[in-house]
Formats: sequence, C-alpha cells, structure tokens
Amino acid sequence: MQISKRTLLFLASVLLLSLIVWVWQRDPGAPDVSAFDGVFTVDPPISLPNFSLLDQREERFDSSRLSDGRWSLLFFGYTHCPDVCPTTLTELADAYKRLGEEPSIQDQVQVTFITVDPARDTVKVMGDFVAYFDKRFNGVSGDKDQIDILAEVFGINYDYEGDIEKGNYLVNHYAGVYLVDGDGLIRGYILPPHYGKEIESVVRHFYKHFNG
Repeated sequence: MQISKRTLLFLASVLLLSLIVWVWQRDPGAPDVSAFDGVFTVDPPISLPNFSLLDQREERFDSSRLSDGRWSLLFFGYTHCPDVCPTTLTELADAYKRLGEEPSIQDQVQVTFITVDPARDTVKVMGDFVAYFDKRFNGVSGDKDQIDILAEVFGINYDYEGDIEKGNYLVNHYAGVYLVDGDGLIRGYILPPHYGKEIESVVRHFYKHFNG
C-alpha cells in the first residue's frame, strides 16, 4: 500500500510536535482534555519565536500580536487549498460565532490564518479570503523565511507538489488548529477533522481553566 505524501507530512508533524512536548518537563497546571477526541495539551507551554509578518491590513504581525492578552486559534494553510482549508475555516467561523453567546469570552479570542504559500497569497488575497468566513479573522502572509520560523515551532511541515513556475501546484500541509494563550504560549492543539461545536467547547475549556 502506497502512503500519500500528505499522510506522511501529517504523521511527521504529529511526531515532531509530540517529541517537542515530551522533552519538556510536565506542567501540572495543564487542563484535563480527556473528554475531547484529538485534543492535546502542550505542557509546559512553548514560547513563540521572534518573527515578522503582515496581516491583511498590511500591519505588522509578530509575536506581540499573539501575546496581547487574547487567546488565539491558529491555522496554517493556503487560499488555493481545494478542501481542508476552506472546510477548517468554515468550522472556525462556526466556533467563533458560538463563542459569541458569551461575549466576554469571544472578545478574548482571535482567529488567525497563516499562509504556507506566500508566493500566491499576498496580504490582499489573504484579506479577501478570510473575510469570506469572518471579517474579524486575521489573514497573515509575508516572507517565506519568516513563515518558516513560526511554522517550525509549531511542528508544521509542508511542501509543494506540481508546476511551481506556472503557479499550478498544491501544498501538502498539516491541518491542526493550535491554541495560544494571551501571553503568547502554545497551550494545545486540535487534530482534524474539525467541528465548530467541538472547537468552541475546547476554547471555553482552556480559557476557563487558565482564566477562571
């Protein structure tokens, strides 16, 4: 049986992130996620590196934007993605809408979509794309080397398949959703498939555990 490149990338990403978590000393304060399928804590949490990208408003997007007191849901993908990315963003939009039932929590959560295909995904393209799902979402692009700095700490692997010179290619990438707390610390991740109701429940669980 031949294993697809996408499957190999997914397994490699999960293994890498698991190894990162394993080598750190456990944090007894991590929330219990046993009630959720495919949800994992990162304990102790991992700090974000220094990086510099741009959002759809062409404003600088760096670690300070992910440590402004709000929790962040991060997803890496690309706008030409035929299935996983639009599906995941649809579920993230549903989760964010559900969080609106408790505005005090929704106001403390932001959703950010970071491209792994900056050659085609300019900041304007990213802005138009995320606005289709929710105008409050961040669409982030920039130099590939800066994206790679951020992707590495999340254990994100990706590669291009097709005719890159003609712009006719797919990007194989990991499709997990990450939770970053208000201090810019990676606290957990959610494996696909994603469902809005579950994402909402996970965010509430993490938020209330750390924020009371």
